[in-house]
Amino acid sequence: MDLGRGSTYTDAAKRVRALADLGKTAKFRDVINGQTVAEWMSDFVPVVSARFAPTEWPPVLVIDSSSFRWTNPVSGDNLQLYTLFAAYGYDRDGKNGRLWKMEVGPAGDSRAWAEFLDSLPGKPESIVCDQGRAILGGIEIQ
Repeated sequence: MDLGRGSTYTDAAKRVRALADLGKTAKFRDVINGQTVAEWMSDFVPVVSARFAPTEWPPVLVIDSSSFRWTNPVSGDNLQLYTLFAAYGYDRDGKNGRLWKMEVGPAGDSRAWAEFLDSLPGKPESIVCDQGRAILGGIEIQ
């Protein structure tokens, strides 16, 4: 619940340890980072959310992505770290929209888009996107 209210992983881990009456020694009391909560998220989110996960693409799909890059302040080299793919789905009437799928990949090219679109069965009747060549290429490949 704390994470849903905006708490950091570190603060949530400290609170859980305090509520569980753990960490009476310095060894356990000092929570340096949120690794505990991050591990819980990794272990339990897929299990809890599986029953809500879509099993096929919706009739109407809105897609886009955002690439995250890092620039070395010394050399000026610019590296792509990863790309976040997002899909928002609607029913045939364009109602009842919701986030359908989010995924992170190492690249944001046409092949990566095709893999994202192939990750669920079915094909949307309509796809709304910008005119990015990577997205359009991924739709064509798929």
